[in-house]
Amino acid sequence: MVFKDKSFIEVFHKIQQAGGEVALVGGVVRNILLNEKFLSDNSSFDLATNLKPEKLINIFGKNIKYLDEGLKHGTVIINNNSHIFEVTSLRKDSLPSGRYSSVIFHNSWRMDASRRDLTINAIYLDLGGNIFDPFEGIKDLMTGRVEFIGKMADRLKEDYLRLLRYIRFYSKYSKFEINEKKITIIKKYAKKIKILSKERIIDEQRKIFSEDLEISLRSAEIMRETNLDIECYGEKFEFSKIRELKKILTKVSWIKKISILFQKSNNRNLLKKLPVSLKEREIFYNLQNHFTEKEIDALLSQKWQQHAYYLGEDVGLKLLLSAPFSSIIKKRFEDIIKYKKPKLPVDGRDLLNCGFKQGQKIGEALVRIEKKWVKSNFILTKNELLDEIGNYN
Repeated sequence: MVFKDKSFIEVFHKIQQAGGEVALVGGVVRNILLNEKFLSDNSSFDLATNLKPEKLINIFGKNIKYLDEGLKHGTVIINNNSHIFEVTSLRKDSLPSGRYSSVIFHNSWRMDASRRDLTINAIYLDLGGNIFDPFEGIKDLMTGRVEFIGKMADRLKEDYLRLLRYIRFYSKYSKFEINEKKITIIKKYAKKIKILSKERIIDEQRKIFSEDLEISLRSAEIMRETNLDIECYGEKFEFSKIRELKKILTKVSWIKKISILFQKSNNRNLLKKLPVSLKEREIFYNLQNHFTEKEIDALLSQKWQQHAYYLGEDVGLKLLLSAPFSSIIKKRFEDIIKYKKPKLPVDGRDLLNCGFKQGQKIGEALVRIEKKWVKSNFILTKNELLDEIGNYN
């Protein structure tokens, strides 16, 4: 048995006890074959089964979730202990539109495999370690080839999200230069990406740019070469800054990478119509608003911690984006990413206990206390700050 994890065993056994067949498919299978980590808390796994969605709902009851749209396409979500299983019934496409196809459920594993986009995405693995690999996906995976099942153009026309999916998988797994024929085909269909919902496009962008920086950059370069950056965002990626910084940047979120790729954009409404969270929007535009020369000089001074305290989020990365790169900037960036913003040791409750009345005066006093504390280079203790409380009341 490949897995000893209780969550896996329970889900597989429940399906099997109901007369069904079930296998892992997708990313977890690739990770296992490449000896990469695949199991952690809150992990999500793709399963395929010959049972229909209605049967799965009866089996798993309250542990199952689904959307009406997902149910029509044969997909339900099973939350079992610390793992999430996205279970899809064996199916084939009917009347593909380039967005979503209608599906017909069946019992053929080979037919299910033949509707998938890439050979490396059509490898099935059951709980006992048995593999079903009808299109030699393992061979392609091990040799670093990312190939479509059947004709590339035909598979793209079934769902144009595959334009981006291909780029993501190619950038992560391919050991070869992308050939001109594939570039030409992607470029030919790039405008078709606009028929997809913005939610699906952004979801795929999150996946592309959540990879390691080198992989994300490889994807971005193909998007630029095929005009998919323009079709997705309305503007071209610009690579000078991200290439300059890639050796010193480690973990960078997807939205920060996108912001770096648009550093030369003057479009303040770039994300206006895109379904990103308020927090992601704030991060993006914060990195677009560069520090002034005065702020840069302050961050390079001996009292840089005091200035960093007031300059908000991502101070180190923002410094790199605001100033010409140099060894001095690099050193201060390294200082800043080690810096943990200290917490003011006094709060409103302390002032209430000292006789302040609830209201505006508490806020004003806290601001003055904070300034004094920062000016001391964060040395003054709570008691020392409260000793002067009479000056603020």
